[in-house]
Amino acid sequence: MHHLINSEMLKTIKQNCHKSYFKRWTRNSWALFSSQKREIIISFLAISLNLVLLPKTEAQSPEHVQISDTLETDAITITAEKLPLELMKTTKTIQVINAESLRSLPQNSLDNMLRSNTLVDVRQRGGNGVQSDISIRGGNYEQTLFLLNGIYFNDPQSGHFNMSLPLDIESVDRVELLYGSSSRVYGNIAMSGAINFISNPQNDNFLNLSLHGGQNGFYKYSIGGNFTTKNSKHYISLSRSSSDGYMANTDFESNSLYYSTEIDLKTSKLEYQLGLMDRNYGANSFYSAAYPNQFEDVKTALSSLKWSINLPIQLETKIFWRGNVDRFELFRGMKTAPEWYSQHNYHQSNMFGFGLGTSKWHRFGKTSLGADFRNESISSTVLGDSLRNTRKYLFENIDLLFGKNRNISSIYIDHLYIYKRLSSSFGINSNYYSSLKSWGFFPGADLSFSVSDKSLVFLSINSAMRLPSFTDLYYESPNLIGNRSLSAEKSITYEVGYRYVSQKHNTLNLSAFIRQANNLIDWIKYPDDQFWHSSNHTNLIYSGLEFMFYFNPHTVSEYLSHFTNLSLGYTFVNINQKSSDFQSAYVLDNLKHKFVLFGNFKLYKNLYLSYNFSLQDRNGGFWESKDVATANYVDYKPFSLSDIKLMWNDENWTVFLEVANVFDKEYFDFGGIPQAGRWIKLGGNYKIKF
Repeated sequence: MHHLINSEMLKTIKQNCHKSYFKRWTRNSWALFSSQKREIIISFLAISLNLVLLPKTEAQSPEHVQISDTLETDAITITAEKLPLELMKTTKTIQVINAESLRSLPQNSLDNMLRSNTLVDVRQRGGNGVQSDISIRGGNYEQTLFLLNGIYFNDPQSGHFNMSLPLDIESVDRVELLYGSSSRVYGNIAMSGAINFISNPQNDNFLNLSLHGGQNGFYKYSIGGNFTTKNSKHYISLSRSSSDGYMANTDFESNSLYYSTEIDLKTSKLEYQLGLMDRNYGANSFYSAAYPNQFEDVKTALSSLKWSINLPIQLETKIFWRGNVDRFELFRGMKTAPEWYSQHNYHQSNMFGFGLGTSKWHRFGKTSLGADFRNESISSTVLGDSLRNTRKYLFENIDLLFGKNRNISSIYIDHLYIYKRLSSSFGINSNYYSSLKSWGFFPGADLSFSVSDKSLVFLSINSAMRLPSFTDLYYESPNLIGNRSLSAEKSITYEVGYRYVSQKHNTLNLSAFIRQANNLIDWIKYPDDQFWHSSNHTNLIYSGLEFMFYFNPHTVSEYLSHFTNLSLGYTFVNINQKSSDFQSAYVLDNLKHKFVLFGNFKLYKNLYLSYNFSLQDRNGGFWESKDVATANYVDYKPFSLSDIKLMWNDENWTVFLEVANVFDKEYFDFGGIPQAGRWIKLGGNYKIKF
């Protein structure tokens, strides 16, 4: 997990004012947590020693930083394309994980990579990224914004499908995580933070072959290639993975195709991406312990085109689309299905949007403004209002009788001003929601002051909101009842903090925050009721402290040269009222304690050992009995996990042995669904350059 700078770049970087840039966010700002309809105060202590890693990208451009040899550099700039700022002037808690770091982590999947972060809560229902709910800083999975190369790709049907992205970890160059609160830029959803997966075409021509195998009938193979011409770069990857499952009805198959290209037009640049994914899996007790033989078949397609013009005024226009087709079987293959269950649930959702943004530096700072439009629609056998004209399911002769269509429009303006050691930004986002027939206004402001060249203090006040998903509004099943009268969630977050970044990139971040949230959406169930109900039922106040740290031992002493890097983290969340009289599916079941220790060690020449230890204790609990009449409420028990990875690297080859859950611990991320025990995998990658 190096984040040092190649010696070949030092001269180029110095010639460009000692600034290096990360590109690929469309705009800045995010939001915070989630909650319910009783006054509940949450005190939140997050002591999280993590990493702010630089992306490993091309060395030709002074706008990029490559990670290799140990050299000292000056200011590093985080370029979230709306308001680029040096790391020492940003008022957001930012983490950038590069490709080298991704490969060194035990458990080679995107969701498990995120799990190694102290501030990210990953609640898995199945193994190997089959379905994971990702949340940030105590929020829930519906309050995290997901982007692919800076393009919005959240699923409007349900946040359960947000990680149904058609790329695997081999195709990802880096991951950018922003923690904080604000809808002033992104509008809907960005309440607790944002995750941006970057998959850029490279400057080199290569072919990468990957093959993995392991216990439980697991295998995975992928092929990826990068090809360049004079003015363009192209990347394409194909992958397939499968497993028999770690227990009954946890088998899965997943196939994906991903293509991206960049075309240089001198004063402008075109970027296009296309992805296809087909995944089916046994969903043992995913949505109810009463039905262990559930099954899901999910197909996702996405595409986007972005045109960036670099003139005295920067201009960016984009168009994007995501389609999702889902067949959910409460009784897999109709086996043991009772008489009342005559048909599976079928859903087709589409999200289409476009946006235009511009920004310009002038004597009073930098001003950015723009507008976005997004249409979200669904056709289904159960979700939505009755349709006048029925539609056909894409892959079967099934009539879709229900549907819903809504538009979300937004206009934003943001201004950045820097005077000597002082940096400030402020702005507002105005949104119109066709389904609510109302406007929403979300202002925010950030302020930072550089105490020295290595440290600063910052303050921010930001508001946020989220519209309910189609599942929140309409879903009905033998044990779930949606609510068509749901209101939008809203919050205001106040944050103050301190950041230190040494020239050797040892980083420290300390922040305190208070978040007031109301009308928070959750699925709740009472012990004498067999149904889960979707409801705006709680107002929450979160207060907390967050501490992050990342350390490069080898930069301190040559005697520690075998320690590539070390990170340590701890998060504490306290809730003054528990959901003992009802079960909260998401809002009150946030993490109470999370401790993470990660180390990467050079054992001998090209042989490395990575070790990740995590300890977590979750608030809330679940009824472990399938029979409502004999339900027994059980608190989530704390558990610890250890994962290791032994890896050999040379110029073309990478071979690894990976052991997840080394001590075979039993644990639960959601309800009473057991997670996988010890899982051993062996794999290798071979890169052919030409």
